[in-house]
Amino acid sequence: MSAELKIDYEQLSNERSQMLQQQFQNRLSKRPTGPANSLRDIILRSVINGHFEMAINDLKEFIESKEDYPQFQQRTRRYGSHCADLIKAIENKRNFPGFSSLAIAKQRELFEKVLDHFDELKHYLKRIEAAHAESHIEDMRTTVYVLRTIVYCTGFLFALGIFVEVYTETYGSVDMVASDVAKNLTEWVFNFGDL
Repeated sequence: MSAELKIDYEQLSNERSQMLQQQFQNRLSKRPTGPANSLRDIILRSVINGHFEMAINDLKEFIESKEDYPQFQQRTRRYGSHCADLIKAIENKRNFPGFSSLAIAKQRELFEKVLDHFDELKHYLKRIEAAHAESHIEDMRTTVYVLRTIVYCTGFLFALGIFVEVYTETYGSVDMVASDVAKNLTEWVFNFGDL
């Protein structure tokens, strides 16, 4: 009878480990990732699904694609590097060799560390998105300032042109009237003596 009741502890340990991993995957999947198709959503979904290299590449591409904003790249290069380190840390903890042989408490501890790294990653991705939004707003402000300056200068030149045209036309007319009055007055003075 003892032969029939022989318990395979290794199989039970593997089943328990798989069950814990499934619970962890469910907990991780339920974490909010941010607005749809945002940088946060894309990177965090890749991490949740276990596509770590794709997440790192997408992050690097995003930062490098913003060449128009040199301030953005300078501000976010450190964040990007830290995010890549966090993604690698999550990968290492999720793919820990001999995970099933660890005690349940240690497995849970690793899962909690992964969740902490995930939340920290989300925080730094928010910072990158905020830096991108600020860079975009600064660029729009600069564009508005340039356009406003062009409009003001064009308006000033147009007004100056009108003033010059009015002044020359008015001065020319005044000059003709004044010279005609002076000519008529001198003729009248000279003709006055002939009367």
